[in-house]
Amino acid sequence: MAGKALSLAFVCLSLLLCRTTGAAAHSLKEVQQAFEQESISPELVEVTKELEITAGMKSVREQVHARQHHILEQYVRARAERKCIESLTTISRLDQQIVDLRERGQQDEEQAQRKVRDATAAFITETCASTSLSK
Repeated sequence: MAGKALSLAFVCLSLLLCRTTGAAAHSLKEVQQAFEQESISPELVEVTKELEITAGMKSVREQVHARQHHILEQYVRARAERKCIESLTTISRLDQQIVDLRERGQQDEEQAQRKVRDATAAFITETCASTSLSK
């Protein structure tokens, strides 16, 4: 969970840096790596391929790169919101499991679940405050 939070933070930071520095556009491979094994929207794949085709055509490339960033930002935001919803659901399930384990006297398992719950809660605190869920 923490790894995904760091990955998401890296993608967001990269977006901000690229926007301010005018850095080169992102390749399809870079976009796929940023989202690990998750599917990528067809629209983002299409615009990224367009961007790769425009190498050397500065004015067209800048327009396509701006469009790529817009789509990528939407995708990152939607992904973060989905992860936050999943994490909030997981917290409820973990709370119930912790209570059940405590009632059965399974202290080692209870402590293990508490660690998972704490990591999930930390992810929610770090990531979900900036999504529309908190607005």
